[in-house]
Amino acid sequence: MKRTTIVGITDESLIHPPEIFAELSARQRLAEASLLKQQNHFIQSNCPACAAAKREFAFARSGFSFQSCQVCQTLYMSPRPTANMLHEYYEQSDYGRFIQSADHETALAPFRKDQARKQADKLIPLLQKSDHRENGILLLAPKHTMLAEVLAADAITPVHSKPAPWHDDVDPQGDRKYAIAAAFDIFERLPDPGTAIAKVYQQLSTNGHLILSVRSGSGYDLLTLWQHSDLKPAEHMNLFTVEGMSLLMERAGFSVGELSTPGHLDLQIVKRIRAQKHLKLDRFTEYFLNNRNDFASEQFQGFLQKSLLSSHMLAVGVKN
Repeated sequence: MKRTTIVGITDESLIHPPEIFAELSARQRLAEASLLKQQNHFIQSNCPACAAAKREFAFARSGFSFQSCQVCQTLYMSPRPTANMLHEYYEQSDYGRFIQSADHETALAPFRKDQARKQADKLIPLLQKSDHRENGILLLAPKHTMLAEVLAADAITPVHSKPAPWHDDVDPQGDRKYAIAAAFDIFERLPDPGTAIAKVYQQLSTNGHLILSVRSGSGYDLLTLWQHSDLKPAEHMNLFTVEGMSLLMERAGFSVGELSTPGHLDLQIVKRIRAQKHLKLDRFTEYFLNNRNDFASEQFQGFLQKSLLSSHMLAVGVKN
């Protein structure tokens, strides 16, 4: 199975620009509070990765309950909001409107441009190797237009986009089959990932590829910080472990062609939250953070990547 690692460490401020992060967080907390007013209508969920019912309570975050699957250790919210509630959260709340605003787009533009280039560089070789490359690429619920723009600039056609499943789960192209489907940073927020990935499987050509990225439930930052982590409940309802992601793909019929954790922010996140919340962490982490330099931090982050222990997961499934 292929694995990807990335050399060097990105500055976390590119992803969370300080000029908007405080306002974004404040609006998000209000939107979460609005969701919680409807918690009597939340629905129970089995593990979104392996569908197992056996679980144990992990922690509560901002009033939302998270469970740990006893089969694959995936961390997930249950009970959880319905699809209609999530539609209101992302599309109609003040927070939802803000993340679609020009100010938000401008602040994140440098990071998103770089991210879109890297995503395109991952998609294009898969398309070029496909026997059905004329069927093109399906972008699932893209957060912005930059990836489509980069692909267009590279003369990659056709490229179609499908809305978020809480908004419209009907493919705008009907029964069309695609060579590649891409779902970047979307499966962790879906109300029903199992149903979603099964639909994607049906929309792919034979030997088609699904490439997706998610925040990992088996990443160092989450396992170290746990209930103190910076997860956003409504946006991180499904935190798949490496084992859980394999099971999710296999249940839908995919074979796993690549499973990597090429993240490079674990230590930065742990350092930031440790300082912000005045935490005393486990003995190893405290010793490492207090006594090792930037070179050691970069080497440790590389170890996390290679050992499938980083916070960002990349997976590629192949339709059998």
